[in-house]
Amino acid sequence: MRILIVTGWRGPLSEFQAGFVERAIDNALTPTTRIFVGDADGVDAVARSVVTKPQWDRVELSTYRANWDLLGRGAGPERNRRMVLDATSRITDAPRLMAFPHPTKSRGTWDCIKQAAAAGIVCKVVSINMDKEVPR
Repeated sequence: MRILIVTGWRGPLSEFQAGFVERAIDNALTPTTRIFVGDADGVDAVARSVVTKPQWDRVELSTYRANWDLLGRGAGPERNRRMVLDATSRITDAPRLMAFPHPTKSRGTWDCIKQAAAAGIVCKVVSINMDKEVPR
């Protein structure tokens, strides 16, 4: 089994941006991948929808919720820590992280990248073209 942590911008994505993220995740999957992802909108939502495709019926999905009510601003980093620890504590192929940060607004995404890199996880940062129109 291969673990893929997906993290990224949780704000609204245009149809073009969501399609770009979906194709990138699609290309990173194998039938035995397990995706670790947050429960936010944006990139997280796209990642969760990818596994509903028929060709990925064997892909497992683990959704990690951030407890904003209890932890406040520390909820995101704590959720990121759980994803990274779970990925590194399993006997699998080397886990990987695929990140889709917003150019200026992705503090949580960069935190997840930092934690994953410190744990020895290979990180791939993919730029989303934010110049494409985002729905209002």
